[in-house]
Amino acid sequence: MHHLNATRLLAGASVLLLVTAGAANAQVTESPGTVEPGKVLVEMDAWSYSRDREGPELVTSTVWANTLVTTGVSPTLDLQLGAQARLEETYDAGEGEERVAGFGDVLLRAKWAFYQDEKSGFSAALLPFLKLPTNSGGVGNDHVEGGVILPVERTFPGGWYFGANAEVDLVRDGDDSGYALDLIGTAYAGKDITDRLFLYVEAIGYSPESGQDEAYAGAGAFVTVTEALSFDYEYLAGVNRAGADHAHTFRANWKF
Repeated sequence: MHHLNATRLLAGASVLLLVTAGAANAQVTESPGTVEPGKVLVEMDAWSYSRDREGPELVTSTVWANTLVTTGVSPTLDLQLGAQARLEETYDAGEGEERVAGFGDVLLRAKWAFYQDEKSGFSAALLPFLKLPTNSGGVGNDHVEGGVILPVERTFPGGWYFGANAEVDLVRDGDDSGYALDLIGTAYAGKDITDRLFLYVEAIGYSPESGQDEAYAGAGAFVTVTEALSFDYEYLAGVNRAGADHAHTFRANWKF
C-alpha cells in the first residue's frame, strides 16, 4: 500500500509511507501478477508509521487505512483504485510542534502483465498510474501527478522468489514552477517457510528531483490465515542520512 504508489503527498514525509499497497510478495516492490477476472482484492495498510530525526528536527508521519482495491478484467489486466483515509505529519524543531492532517489523494492504476514464462518462472508487467489531488487539510500538493512502474519477478525451486521494480514518476517540483522526474528502484528476495508463512528482505532506492537520494533496507513476514485473508508486517530502516530513521507498516489483504 505500495501503495500512494510512489507518489509523495506530504512535504518531508517518508516515501515509505506513501506507497500504495499492491499485489506483491513484499510491501513496496510490486508483483507482475494480476488479480483473476471477476475477483476483487482489497489491500489495506491499516497503520503505517515513520520517524526521522536529524539534529534537533523530528518528523513523524502516520498513515491510516492506505487502501488499494483491485479487480481483474482479463487474465493479464487488472484495474486499481487507491486512497488514504487519513494522513498525519508532525514537525518539531524544539520550538513547538507543527502538525498537518487530512484525507489523502486518490490513485487510478492499471496493471498489464505482458510477459510470463512458466518454464523459467520469469514474469513482467507494466503499471501506469495517475494521482488525483483530492486531499484535505494541506497534506497534498493539489496537483495531478503520475508515473509508470515496470515490475519483474522470478520464482525458483524450493519456494524462493526474487523481484524488482523500476519506476519513473512525473511530480510537481519543489518550487511549484513545473514538473520534474523522480526515480525509484526496489528489489526483494523471499522464501516460503511453510504453507502459511513467507519471509522476505527488501531494499529501496529513491532519487527525487531535489537530489537528496534516500535508501532503505528491511524485512517482513507475510502470514496466510485463509484462502481469502492474509496479513503482512514490514520494518524498514534508512541506510543513509536522507532517509527516514525507520518505518513500520501493518497490512491486511482480503480477496473475494
